[in-house]
Amino acid sequence: MQTINTTHLPRRTVADGFQQTRQKSVPLWWIRLTNYEYWPWLVLYIPVLPIWLWNALRTRSLTYFTAINPGWKEGGFYGVGKKAILDLVPAKYKPQTTMVSIDEEPTSQILGFEYPLIAKPDMGERGNGVAKIHTIAELIDYHRNSPQNYIVQEYVSYKTELGILYSRMPGSATGMISSVTLKAFLSVTGDGVHTLEQLVLAQDRARFQAPRLKEKYSKIWYDILAQGQKLELESIGNHCRGTRFINANYLINPQLNQVFDHIANQIPGLQYGRYDLRVANIDDLYQGKNIRIVELNGVNADPAHIYDNRHGLFHTFKDLVWHWLRIGDIAKHNLRQGIHASGNRIVWKNLKERNF
Repeated sequence: MQTINTTHLPRRTVADGFQQTRQKSVPLWWIRLTNYEYWPWLVLYIPVLPIWLWNALRTRSLTYFTAINPGWKEGGFYGVGKKAILDLVPAKYKPQTTMVSIDEEPTSQILGFEYPLIAKPDMGERGNGVAKIHTIAELIDYHRNSPQNYIVQEYVSYKTELGILYSRMPGSATGMISSVTLKAFLSVTGDGVHTLEQLVLAQDRARFQAPRLKEKYSKIWYDILAQGQKLELESIGNHCRGTRFINANYLINPQLNQVFDHIANQIPGLQYGRYDLRVANIDDLYQGKNIRIVELNGVNADPAHIYDNRHGLFHTFKDLVWHWLRIGDIAKHNLRQGIHASGNRIVWKNLKERNF
């Protein structure tokens, strides 16, 4: 855990005015209702349904999207493991990664790894089950509570985390980046007056995470953070953990496209996918160095910049439509070339197993 400077106060002697202000704050249910970034993804995708049907008609397949990314199971749709896709990425671009079987003792399977490390379900979605592991004891506890085999990765300490969605038409050596998302980790900054609890409750995004954060930071929950002291509450870049997704499409330019053309040409079958990566800084990103791809998602990947509320709901729907038309174009070409889409039953089975 990050070391911070705090001044401890008994629970019943904290400043009352700040807390009373938070009690009058907007209810979380209203924030969820009025900020589409918190809507269930199925609700957000309702306007895309006509486009999905149009693609199905023009490709003559209800599961046309699984014909994308030849050689990938279901095109990288729900039901394919993270490790299987990440194995396609050249070693220079990814952290040390291994699969851990829940049927075997975990420490013997991660020889050569250093703590901290990242553990995540191989078949997980949207950040569920991802954990930063600091000790052997934490790993054993995670292992005991894991319902399935999981991935262990070395922790990448680079501070800049991005989601970059890239696509290219079949047979082309060049493609295009259509979405760049910068991830801002959940944090608070001390003022020398208020406790960690109060700082969390003063921030709407952190309020959603308050029960979990109270348990995680139980030893300092009622401490006052020093003036200017920034505490990163979460170092895992998932929206469900409070990370803010920032539209960073302004970073897209020919140089960035060339970098990811170069990477994509080393990944068999890649036609549509989102790189979730960490990089030392944006200058290194443009130079194609110090990049670590922690996850590569296939046809089920969102253009994550849409979850920036400043983007606007109209533009969000517009961008979703564009991306699904792009998926349809790629799939139509592949189907004409004899690449088969997965059967309806297989896709439905995968969706049911993912609780959709």
